[in-house]
Amino acid sequence: MSITQLPFPERSLLFAKLAQLAYNNNTTEVKKQAKSLGFTTIEFYNKEGAQAYRFMNKEDLVIACRGTEPTQFNDIAADLKAAPVKSESLSRVHRGFKAEVDELWPMVLEDISRAANKTKKLWFCGHSLGAAMATVMASRCFYEESIRDAEELYTYGSPRVGWPGYVKTMQTVHHRWVNNNDIVTTVPPWIIGYKHDGQESI
Repeated sequence: MSITQLPFPERSLLFAKLAQLAYNNNTTEVKKQAKSLGFTTIEFYNKEGAQAYRFMNKEDLVIACRGTEPTQFNDIAADLKAAPVKSESLSRVHRGFKAEVDELWPMVLEDISRAANKTKKLWFCGHSLGAAMATVMASRCFYEESIRDAEELYTYGSPRVGWPGYVKTMQTVHHRWVNNNDIVTTVPPWIIGYKHDGQESI
């Protein structure tokens, strides 16, 4: 069954499970769990501490970005680099989040632009830092002619990613799940120019 056929609550739960799986380093275990969720192949992207998984079947291709790991200096450094920098589209985006995506994007782009994958529906998801990375990746799809636009973006506990001008360039339907007690969703502060993207769900 294609992801598009799932009701919204089930779809949201699926992407939450995939975002959680992105934290697992055991690719054998991840492959087993992914199969139980309907995905036949996986790919693990890992460069300079930036990490994500690709989950795929005949109809769908999902990129699930890994969030902050307290023991990984690269992740902590990315979270702290809140200075805005010029994005690939318009306006400004968080320096640390962009840097994490820059590490993985060539591999992800090569993978999703393959002829065999161009007809698959493309989705992005992630938690915390991974949510921010997934947001940046989804936004880049609209500026890459070699790939199709993302169907939807599902994020969980996402920080703010860019300035208002950047958020306005976002074309992807974004479902942003928030836990009211999660402080990550309140940073970087709006007072220095950052704004949330997407439709908030609680």
